[in-house]
Amino acid sequence: MQIILVLILILILGYAGAHLHFYKSKLPLGTSYILFAGSEYLLLGLILTIPPLAALTPNVTERLFPVLNMGLGWIGLMFGLQFEWGRLRRIPLSFMGITLVQALITLLIAWAGLKLFSPTEPGSAPLWLLAAVASLSAPTCLAYLRSYHKFPLSAQHLVNYISSLDSIVGILFFILLTCVWPANELYCSRINLLYYPIFAGILIFIFHFLIRFRIGAAELLILTVGMVLFSSGIARSYGISPLLLNILLGIGIINLPSTNHRELAGILHGQEKPIYIIFLVLAGANWHPLATNFPILLIYLAAHLAGKLLGGSLAGKIFPPHFSLKQNWGLALSPQGGMGIALAVDYLQYRPGGAGFLVLNIIIPATIISQLFGPFLIIQGLGKRIDR
Repeated sequence: MQIILVLILILILGYAGAHLHFYKSKLPLGTSYILFAGSEYLLLGLILTIPPLAALTPNVTERLFPVLNMGLGWIGLMFGLQFEWGRLRRIPLSFMGITLVQALITLLIAWAGLKLFSPTEPGSAPLWLLAAVASLSAPTCLAYLRSYHKFPLSAQHLVNYISSLDSIVGILFFILLTCVWPANELYCSRINLLYYPIFAGILIFIFHFLIRFRIGAAELLILTVGMVLFSSGIARSYGISPLLLNILLGIGIINLPSTNHRELAGILHGQEKPIYIIFLVLAGANWHPLATNFPILLIYLAAHLAGKLLGGSLAGKIFPPHFSLKQNWGLALSPQGGMGIALAVDYLQYRPGGAGFLVLNIIIPATIISQLFGPFLIIQGLGKRIDR
């Protein structure tokens, strides 16, 4: 009963915060973007763990792990639905090259920075995972700024493509870490790598069979929620990631011929906020700010920013687009978002001890800080401010 009341409380508070548009518009740009991106729900989850509220006690949070798994699966499905072949083949090859090169450079710079300058050794697996998350960008900050600022259209399209797709590098590296790394350091044995294509193929067939005929939006949403719950449960039962399994499900389902498949992404984008709110609140409930390794956090932030700046510059020279870019345009890739938090939460569920919390306690504040300064870095990298 307590868990049901906590879920109801989370939804009520989440929806109340989501509708404070007038209040948000009066805040400074960085702060208003943090609210737009949903980071207030991370703080809300943290507050709900503190007495006298303490609605999300460690026992309740642990029992809500299946809900957190569903949130991971939902984020994975939404990310996978972006990879429609008809859309991808219209992206210029230079954009693809820039996306991969800048992400790889950022990953390597972050790994080198953390390896060389960390005052304490976080361990091989957490170090590489932090480097992988550092390579990620988020498109929401640029989308938010379009109402307030004017950017060159071609550069805006480039940054939008990159920030939407460069998470694939960090995700592939996460798979490498969890399924190819020696099993005594991480939770997933190498044989578990075979489970991904097997279960993804079965789930894609089932989902396609259920939605192959035209059905209403409400029925499609219910089927999708049920499928995400089912796939996330299978993933946890067999020791694989619900995030990664649902990414494969999304990629497979969006590329099968069906009218409903094309409508699916639009329907889910319009209905995703409640599930995303719950995920952020529960992620915030697992955050322990006082246990944050602040030297590693500062190194992570500096390495992420340096990697995006240098990676963007070098990638633009290796794969020059048909338009000019500012030398520091890579700053526009610095804001991060929910995918990095999802990877950290996914890792935490298998490594609930020191290593998992070390990663989560760095990724959450780093994401909030990148969102706070992200609007100003995008302005510096792409364009000039105009009146609201």
